[in-house]
Amino acid sequence: MSAPEYRRLVERLRELATQAAGDMRTIQVGRFAEELPEGLPLADELRRTLPSEQHDAGQPRVEIGSVRLRGRRHPPTGSKQVRSIEVDVRVVRGLPLDAIKSDDARYDEHGFATEDGELLAQAIEWPPNLERTNAGELTGCRSLVHVSSDGKVRSGPKGAGFPQLIETIHRFRGFIVIDTPIS
Repeated sequence: MSAPEYRRLVERLRELATQAAGDMRTIQVGRFAEELPEGLPLADELRRTLPSEQHDAGQPRVEIGSVRLRGRRHPPTGSKQVRSIEVDVRVVRGLPLDAIKSDDARYDEHGFATEDGELLAQAIEWPPNLERTNAGELTGCRSLVHVSSDGKVRSGPKGAGFPQLIETIHRFRGFIVIDTPIS
C-alpha cells in the first residue's frame, strides 16, 4: 500500500482549511490559523487561540487528524484499490473570560464553532476541491462527507474563572483510491 496518497490528502485538507484553496466553496484566509501541533499542552492552545494584538477576536486553530482506514478493503481492480476512510478535523476556539460571563457572547462563540463545521463541510465535500494539492499532486480521494461535529468546552489549567476552549471535532468519511503494485 502506498502512503503518499494519505499524506497528500492531509496536506490538501490543511490547504482547504487555511489557504483559501479549491475551485469553489473556499474558506476565507484568516478564518483558521495554522495547524496546532499534536500534543500541545492546553495552556499553549489557549494562548494561541485567545485575542491578541494581532487578532482582536482571537483566531481558531485547526488540526487535521491522520487518515484512518475503515472496515474491509474493496476487492482490488488491477493496480488500484478503493479504501473507505475517515478523518477528523479538530477546531479549537478560545473562549475569553468576558465571553464566559455573558450568556449572549458564549452562545455566539458556540454558534461560530457550529459555523466552522459548515464552512469546512462546504469546502471539503465539493469533490473537485479534493482532487489535487496546490502543488498539483493527486490525492486519490474521490469524496468526503461530513458525518458529525462533536463539541465540548475545556477548562484552562487554572480551572473555573479563567479562559476556556471550545474544541470541536468534525468527522468526515469517504473513499480514496490508492495505487497498489502488481508483482
